[in-house]
Amino acid sequence: MSLGFGAAGLVGAAGAGGLALAAAGASSGGAGSIVVAATAGAAAINPANVVAGAAVGIAMMAAGSNVQPGSGGSSVTPEQQAQNDLGELRGRTKADIEADLQKQGYTKTPGKGGDVWTKDLGNGKTSAVRIDPAKIRNPPKNFADEVPHAHKEIVPTSEVQNGNYSPNAPGKATLDDLGQPSTDPAKTHIPIQP
Repeated sequence: MSLGFGAAGLVGAAGAGGLALAAAGASSGGAGSIVVAATAGAAAINPANVVAGAAVGIAMMAAGSNVQPGSGGSSVTPEQQAQNDLGELRGRTKADIEADLQKQGYTKTPGKGGDVWTKDLGNGKTSAVRIDPAKIRNPPKNFADEVPHAHKEIVPTSEVQNGNYSPNAPGKATLDDLGQPSTDPAKTHIPIQP
């Protein structure tokens, strides 16, 4: 592996199975950020997928498959990739989230309480994001659903009918904002801006 300084700052290059380093500009991670990629072949980092303000963005890719950092080399499942693509929703506006969902190929269906966005992952599973308004209670009970919020879920595609599914769909997995399974309402009701 070789390292040098280019126009963007620290730049490294490597062949198959090596590491490539690049100092990221404001568009990919903010001033002083570093992006690291493990490459095998012609893998690359999309700066748009590096979270703004992150101190270090790490992407590990192998030719023909995606590999998660710390995964010991195992491939990323379509469910994990969908969650990686979604990123965190907390604090984002409904309009911003919906624009990203549309760009990523999700389909919007009006639901009972809010909108349901679904995307068939092609493996018998569907990634879903529910965007709900605040539930008004008088008096308020300080429940997680009393603010505008989103839900991230993975549902068996066979349970999706006309773009929606039952809240009690068998095989449904509820996720926190990081895409990890959770049944804690405080974690599965992700607060967003209206």
